[in-house]
Amino acid sequence: MDDSADTDEHTDPAIADPQPFWSHRTEDRVSRERSALALREVVTQLLQADAPPSAFTDAAERLEALAAELRAWPVRQSTPPLTSGYLGHRSILLPAVEYDVSDPRAFVTRTRLGIGYEGPPGRVHGGVVAYLFDCVFGLAFGHLGIPSAMTGTMTVKYLAATPLDAELVVRMTLDRVEGRKAFLVGSLTADGVRTASAEVIMIRPAPPAD
Repeated sequence: MDDSADTDEHTDPAIADPQPFWSHRTEDRVSRERSALALREVVTQLLQADAPPSAFTDAAERLEALAAELRAWPVRQSTPPLTSGYLGHRSILLPAVEYDVSDPRAFVTRTRLGIGYEGPPGRVHGGVVAYLFDCVFGLAFGHLGIPSAMTGTMTVKYLAATPLDAELVVRMTLDRVEGRKAFLVGSLTADGVRTASAEVIMIRPAPPAD
């Protein structure tokens, strides 16, 4: 990594949009969120439903037909900022999260992870915990008053197994800013018990050369 990142002045303001991206409730967004919710439920039932093979064969045929129907539409060429499918109500990779921005010094999210995210029996896969941290770090910087940036390094400490179907709370705070680098810390609790912590260095891209 270019050490010159440490020497740049930190002058960028926070994201200018006064309305957080998750508050933009359009018909398009609502319909996609509903579809993502249904898909997440399908994944859950594929893993846990005690159904005969014929039921899954029928489900596969209907899902294949649905995919073909949607594939007939042109590919959308643009996405509003910070609303890609990696986290949130429209994501099928992680469940919908609730955002709490009541504390200006912290960015807090709440969610639950079911059987689709299982590693050890009854526990969330450790890779999913790291992924959750990374996604939330990527959403936190606007609220915390620092510019958009990308993950440089992230260290996750697993303090205890994270159970499935618990209320998970991820809390992010800004430690400091040094040039283009922002140092953030995070914690994960499951039903009030701390199960993991993380430290991340987010790095702003270098400005284009003159």
